Amino acid sequence: MKNIKSPSIRKSGKSSSIRKSGKSSSIRKSGKSSSIRKSGKSSSIRKSDKSSSIRKSGKSSSIRKSGKSSSIRKSGKSGKFGKFGKLYNISRKTKKTTNSLNSPNKQNHETNSSTKSSTPPNKQNHTSHTTKKPVKSLKSLNDQNKKIYKNPIVHDLYKSVYIGTFTSAFNNFGDVVGYEFYKFLSQQPIKNVSLRKNIKSYICVGSILEHIKSNHTAMGVGFIKKHETINIRPEKILSVRGPLTRDILLKNNIKCPEKYGDPLILFPLYYNPSCKNQYDIGVIPHYIDYNNSNTDHLINHLSKKYSVKKINIRTGNNYKPFIEQIKASNYIISSSLHGVIMGIVYAKKTIYVRVSNKVIGGDFKFNDFFQSLDIQYPCNVYNKNNIEDADAYIDDLLKKPIPVDKNNLYKIGVDIITVCPFINKARKNQLIEYWCSYTKRNFE
Repeated sequence: MKNIKSPSIRKSGKSSSIRKSGKSSSIRKSGKSSSIRKSGKSSSIRKSDKSSSIRKSGKSSSIRKSGKSSSIRKSGKSGKFGKFGKLYNISRKTKKTTNSLNSPNKQNHETNSSTKSSTPPNKQNHTSHTTKKPVKSLKSLNDQNKKIYKNPIVHDLYKSVYIGTFTSAFNNFGDVVGYEFYKFLSQQPIKNVSLRKNIKSYICVGSILEHIKSNHTAMGVGFIKKHETINIRPEKILSVRGPLTRDILLKNNIKCPEKYGDPLILFPLYYNPSCKNQYDIGVIPHYIDYNNSNTDHLINHLSKKYSVKKINIRTGNNYKPFIEQIKASNYIISSSLHGVIMGIVYAKKTIYVRVSNKVIGGDFKFNDFFQSLDIQYPCNVYNKNNIEDADAYIDDLLKKPIPVDKNNLYKIGVDIITVCPFINKARKNQLIEYWCSYTKRNFE
């Protein structure tokens, strides 16, 4: 039997039904006939339990020397699925090859008329179309994780969470850092979306409560001015920036727990660089006050006695220099709420000064924040036209840093962590431990 060759064998000794080894589908290397079984195995079953229409490599009879068929995947496995369970966009129809041109009527799973396989056709069809269930691999799991980012599911731990932010051309620090900040806190996928889009999301940072929608969940945000009305009932209020915001919600018959705190109080847990003191005073104007004449007048008089750094709060995504300049200052004077908050939480002697009437809402959001920490702080107004002795005024101003109670700051930080629904319990405990250590180390 070893010397038997099919008349359709080419020079290479290969037929469409004969494998690379030159064997006929009905003849084994061992020389056994198709009608003879060995150890109870039929001729239609090879040692590897593969059909007669599949070569040693697991590829169909229409595969070229390269071992690729239009119906076989890159993994070399027969069926619909490749190695990682992915479909390749290759037509099922057999592509005509150089070899197939030699016998034009040849198709997949068919043999030359002179050397037909002895395996029954129904058996061949059954085995050649058998598909194995794809096995999940690391690559397919990574692809699955990528899909989570593309299609976030809100209110579900370990899935992406939408954070609604107020997008503007000003690139204000408080409006742009929420996404990265909450990504750090939760250690979960976070997706940043515009507050104006009608997407189920959390709104977490800023004076943006007036923009809330029915599918929003509020957490740590506030109103921008005192006389606000809210016509849309949000999905849920978990916490707000301070008591003044809560009062407005209650007046509009919207339930609100007594949970307060601007989430950026916890920003030092996210970014806390070591910086040497370079400036006596860092001045952080509200972005609308950055080029104000009163701001320039104040800085000029401060510069007579002190080293002063004018710090721009329009950071965009490049917030690190902003924080580093705060850390490098002994005092912080600011007309911006998040300038004040950053000065406080980085343990600087912080002073709130109003230099114009252009900031929407005036002192409302400042007082809202101060009351969350049980701080009573009078507003300081700097108007160059109403100050007779600017130097004396500045000396008096530097004696009025905002008083901060360490225990109140710690409690507010814990509340911010606790109410967040997309931070798991283990992570919450870790953050609370970090926050406890930070407040003990930096506040008396």
